[in-house]
Amino acid sequence: MAKRYTPARRKKAPSSLPLEARLLHYKKLDRKDTDGKVFLCTVVLIVIVLFSRLLSLWPPATPKVSREANDVFAASLVGDLNFGGPLEEVIKKRGWAYLFASAKPYFEASDHTSGNFNQPILLRPTPEYEPSPSREPRHTSEGAASALAAAKFTTLTLANPNIMDYSVGGLMETTERLEHAGLTPVGAGIQQIKARTASYATHGALKIATLAASDVGTAYDLASPRSAGAARARLDSLLPEVQKARKQADVVLVHLHWGVRLDNKENQRQRTIGRALIDAGADVVIGHYPGALQPIEVYKDGVILYSLGNFTTDQPWTKSKETVIARYFVQADGTRRLELIPMQIHEGAPRSLQGFTHILQRRRMMALLQRGHSAQGSLQEKDGRFVLLLPKRSPS
Repeated sequence: MAKRYTPARRKKAPSSLPLEARLLHYKKLDRKDTDGKVFLCTVVLIVIVLFSRLLSLWPPATPKVSREANDVFAASLVGDLNFGGPLEEVIKKRGWAYLFASAKPYFEASDHTSGNFNQPILLRPTPEYEPSPSREPRHTSEGAASALAAAKFTTLTLANPNIMDYSVGGLMETTERLEHAGLTPVGAGIQQIKARTASYATHGALKIATLAASDVGTAYDLASPRSAGAARARLDSLLPEVQKARKQADVVLVHLHWGVRLDNKENQRQRTIGRALIDAGADVVIGHYPGALQPIEVYKDGVILYSLGNFTTDQPWTKSKETVIARYFVQADGTRRLELIPMQIHEGAPRSLQGFTHILQRRRMMALLQRGHSAQGSLQEKDGRFVLLLPKRSPS
């Protein structure tokens, strides 16, 4: 018969010892036991830290990106592109290409890539500019323009208050450097009429219109008939521009800087503006500024991405580091679909969340993105991306 296992017992102190001596005996035994457990926990913790560090240094896997054979247009849409501040140290250490290593394959497979450029480019020392009177100004270097072009961006929206952090001088130099790099800035200008004017591009047989406006900012930040700044998200002036773009273009994309910081839920004002833009002819409304993901809404024959979150950032909060690339496809027969690529920002740069190890985070993000809207239950996960089939656009 097999010998029954019994756990080891502590050696008893001789009963002849005084009470104090017996207590001291057991105290020494407990100390040895505790020291052993502390040592083991310390070793395990060191292994976990070293393993995490190795993972952070490991180069991100290059995702396999493809388009369906019938796709005639593909757009990649992202949220806030934040540079400057502590992120400049990361850029100096790792280079600009590091920021977009995981995202570039998606951009290369797109005809249009746009995001919100959230600070001015300065070409001169900061004392030579007039800084914003309402906040701590931020800026970046001219290397940002060439880096974004190398990453295959095509269009940058400047419709945000930060673009005026160094007044008209910063705005004009930003526009100049982006255009020099072959990029199209939209959503800000020397006067209101320039700021709200759409940009147009042709891809194959399709004409694409892009507009941008900001619903946040002071009078100093927003353009007026006689002053420079970001386009205002006023429906009485924005809707006619969208209607005009609808008549001239096959696809209309509208970027909106709106909402509440670090809020994962859109508010009623966002819903009102977003739905009005779809009614006016927008195909996709792309939200940014909250610095956190917000749900998507399929409204009539358009889609509203209430907030795509940050795309590059040095912000430390967990919700500010979750982001997606929204890929919008149009096929020859008018069929449209949306694919969302979930990503996590690490040391300022978005990294793919594909693979089994990220399955729980992907499911949580997918639940957030379809919470409370008609997309509920329609998003399907396929190979680490969230796919949503969209209704065909009604004839104009």
